[in-house]
Amino acid sequence: MVLEVLAGSLGVREAAQGLGISEVSYYHVEDRALRGLAAACEPAVKGPGPDPQKALLDLKKENARLERELKRYQALTRATQRAAGIMIPRPAETRPDKNGKHRKPRRPMTRALRAAERFKTDAEKAAPAATGTEGPAVSAGSKT
Repeated sequence: MVLEVLAGSLGVREAAQGLGISEVSYYHVEDRALRGLAAACEPAVKGPGPDPQKALLDLKKENARLERELKRYQALTRATQRAAGIMIPRPAETRPDKNGKHRKPRRPMTRALRAAERFKTDAEKAAPAATGTEGPAVSAGSKT
């Protein structure tokens, strides 16, 4: 019926009544029919279509090749840095915490470590002088 309407031998209203659908639905049917006709006129693909398994295998091979190439370039970069005397620290290893999130291990606070070292050396210097005094050491700010 669609071809008869397109040829002009039948009207849209008569074709829609013959198919038992509304005129709007007929236009949808006509659109689908024309799209199917246009798709059928496209040249057919010769031979078997692309194999998804082969494509997956090719991608895995490409990935492995790229990983090897990356490791090679990383090794070359490290060798060049060593030859030039440039030492770049490695990034800290991360491990999952109790929630499963990867976090860097906490770095010690250098300011606090320096202050602790300063107190330790001050205490060592004060220790020989304090051996001559008797009784507990009392700080100036405490009340006893």
